[in-house]
Amino acid sequence: MASLLEEIVHLGSGRRIRGGLLANAYPLPDGWEHGITFLGVGCSEPQITGACEVVDRTEVRPGAPGVFEPIYVDQSSACSMLSKVRNVDIATDRLESTTEWALGRALATGLGSSNPSFEDADSISFSDDPGNVGLSVVNAISCLEQSAANAGFGAEVFLHAPLRAAAYLANAGMMTEDYYSPSGFRWILSPGYPASGPEEITIWATGSVFASVTAAETLISSATGAAPVGWRTNTAAAYRQRLGLAAFDPCLNLSATFTVPPCSGGS
Repeated sequence: MASLLEEIVHLGSGRRIRGGLLANAYPLPDGWEHGITFLGVGCSEPQITGACEVVDRTEVRPGAPGVFEPIYVDQSSACSMLSKVRNVDIATDRLESTTEWALGRALATGLGSSNPSFEDADSISFSDDPGNVGLSVVNAISCLEQSAANAGFGAEVFLHAPLRAAAYLANAGMMTEDYYSPSGFRWILSPGYPASGPEEITIWATGSVFASVTAAETLISSATGAAPVGWRTNTAAAYRQRLGLAAFDPCLNLSATFTVPPCSGGS
């Protein structure tokens, strides 16, 4: 019986999640690859006076700037040289599929950098009822939206949630099919956002959000100018890399955590 010759196919690039960072954040300005210093335009209380009242004007200067540095996102692929598998294509697809996770995790945790992140958020209090998760979700969104309005004085608000929160938000009517909250704030759901704990989900409210990535580049050997090849092991490797940066106006950074039943299974 003749053996079958396997067809080598090219995998399509990983999709961008419809509710994720790259689909919903504003693009960063040119030159972001060198890092950005964020001077927020919102979150300053306006000065309100009577129509004919004479007052001494006091300048309101921006607060402490938020400095965001970009991160590198890397992926690789290695296989026997005899397989004739296009390792660059595989590494590219891996990179495309995991970039959203990397940006979300960097925005949420800082990934060990000094960038502002959700870990700096001020936690708000609300009535959390573990026996009625739907009510807890409504209470959490209600208090989070009002706290964002109080802290931002009408500045633009983005809401963020891990993927585990999506079902609860949709079931409670706190997120539309177009990813908007009851107050009209934009939701961003990223696989990189952590869920806080096995029985807790944390959601966040921030100022305006921006995110951009560079095109993927192939890393080559500085000695040969080609992709790394392991002659002793008969393997060829490909390394793909890009710069990425997600940033938000840090003048507004709030969080709320509600209790949910634990999940089991999986890794």
